[in-house]
Amino acid sequence: MFKAFVIIFLFAVSALHADVQSGVRRVHAHLLIQDVKSALQEARKLVQEYPDVPEAKRALMSALAAVGDVDGWFAQWQGSHFDEQTCKSDRILFEEIAWGVLNHARKTGSLQLRVLACIGAGLTRDANSLPFILECLRDSNAQLRGTAVELASMYGDAILRQQLITMFHKEKIHPIRVEVIRAFGRLKMQKMRPLLLKSLENSKLCSDEKRVTIQVLAEMTETINEDDLQHLLLSKRSALRVCGIEMVAQCELRGQEGNLLKLGYDSHPQVRAAALKAMGILRLDKGNPDVVRCVQHHLMSPDPEVSVTAAWFAQIIGLKKGAERLKHWIYKGDSDSSALAAAAIAACGPYGISLAQDLLQEVENPFVRANIAFALLGQREQVQEACSVLAEALNISSLRWMAEPCVGGLFVPLKQSTVCHQRAIPNFPKLLDQVVRLQMCALLALLDYPDASEALRDFLYKGYWQVTGLAAELMLEEADEEALVYIRPLLEDPDPKVRTEAAVILAVWGRDPTATQGLIDSYEGASLELKIKILESMSRLKDTTILPFLVDCLQESSLILKVIAASVLLQTLNK
Repeated sequence: MFKAFVIIFLFAVSALHADVQSGVRRVHAHLLIQDVKSALQEARKLVQEYPDVPEAKRALMSALAAVGDVDGWFAQWQGSHFDEQTCKSDRILFEEIAWGVLNHARKTGSLQLRVLACIGAGLTRDANSLPFILECLRDSNAQLRGTAVELASMYGDAILRQQLITMFHKEKIHPIRVEVIRAFGRLKMQKMRPLLLKSLENSKLCSDEKRVTIQVLAEMTETINEDDLQHLLLSKRSALRVCGIEMVAQCELRGQEGNLLKLGYDSHPQVRAAALKAMGILRLDKGNPDVVRCVQHHLMSPDPEVSVTAAWFAQIIGLKKGAERLKHWIYKGDSDSSALAAAAIAACGPYGISLAQDLLQEVENPFVRANIAFALLGQREQVQEACSVLAEALNISSLRWMAEPCVGGLFVPLKQSTVCHQRAIPNFPKLLDQVVRLQMCALLALLDYPDASEALRDFLYKGYWQVTGLAAELMLEEADEEALVYIRPLLEDPDPKVRTEAAVILAVWGRDPTATQGLIDSYEGASLELKIKILESMSRLKDTTILPFLVDCLQESSLILKVIAASVLLQTLNK
């Protein structure tokens, strides 16, 4: 009798389990074909029939996550406390709700939320982000396309590469075309070389697109056969001639002296400057009278890039007139030309020390002085005096800085910012200024400048730092430990603003876990803008101890904060 009862009981339990499993499979089948409405109806019906079965509740939570119903999802959660271990053990559930939040934002009518969802998904480096990026690459809105191109360059998936190729053929907006070409370079898409070279034959190509195309082609080049090189160097198109010269310099191809000397007298100034640059990189012998004649001829050129490049070459091969011409541009040129000449002195390395020492005492222009200071610090000459010049430059808050590569990246002058806004990165001119200023602070710290700590504190007190999220991924390199040593004590600063900014920079720039608690403490009671900055900075930490905090942030009333928290949660889970 007892045995029969047990058999009947087991049969009933197995039948119940089978019914639940069948219902769960139906829910997931609807989710698989993205029929979220039917999945939610099926899951609610399942929970009504089996309210105490955990599998039924988990199926309902999956359906709620798919529709982005965060409040409903949390209502189904058994406990009220989320600890680190819970987040790790139930990571699939937490990933589902995070992706649900991002998917919900992706389908809204708000452009801001759609951009945030695209960035948030892209920064996870997860395969689930591909539909987000692909959809934005095909969107009619230029800002979304520009953002998606930046993100696509971080991935190597064939479907994104193919869409970038399609955009190269069809995109009409020049700044986005430039970013597409940069993406080809980052992804090392060698198959695009013929198309990029063909594009340089277009006389209507804008200057930025031409410059970036040449740069990408040169960086892609490891070897080139003689026939292809000659075709470029002898082309009727100046852009192709420049491209060929850059390849000679990139690969350090010896035996091209004759071509370079000939191109040194080209009718186009960009070609002449590129030829002089290549001669200098190859260190053509000053004993060759043709080389000396070419350099001396271009020292007096009215074009700043040609003249300054000739002066740089003259300086490194020991021709006295090089220093004279650099001084001419510093004292009599406009702001851009004087900064370019000062950057050329920095590019001279040890051959520019004496000239830099003289000029540091004479010039007053803050941009020229900053470039001269970098020239001396690069050679570790007059370190304290040069550091003082950089500290003075940091104190001029009215100036906005930028570092712009010139002559194929040979010179990188620090000068007054003239950059325009970018679609993918809001407030780009200000962010670029912040990155340059932070690099100055880092150099002061690296060289043990006595006032480095005060310079950093002043930088943080002014609340400059906004380089987070996508901007941080694209614009920042990881900090040296020497610089972080000066920032960590500021976590204990009496001023809460300084403490918060210090924690943000430690997280974003140094990926330093010591910033974690400071960020969490600063979050409560902060403004919406500051909360966004804190959450975005946490994405760089990849610290699993913040998982419970991020789960709580999913319950924020602001959709913007929910989207950012969901992205950071996924990045932390996938660390």
